Amino acid sequence: MTDISPLVASSRARFGDAGVHAVVPAGRTVHAISMSEWIGREQAPELLCHPGVAG
Repeated sequence: MTDISPLVASSRARFGDAGVHAVVPAGRTVHAISMSEWIGREQAPELLCHPGVAG
């Protein structure tokens, strides 16, 4: 299995702080971020509204 810890660590460094928001590339909507359990039980930031997944 591929080690995803460097990817998750860089995501946490960029978006892991409370109150940080994200703009999806090619979009203008500001999205709220929360931490979520991901592959290998890593805690990674995720967009609360799940764009591209549920919408």
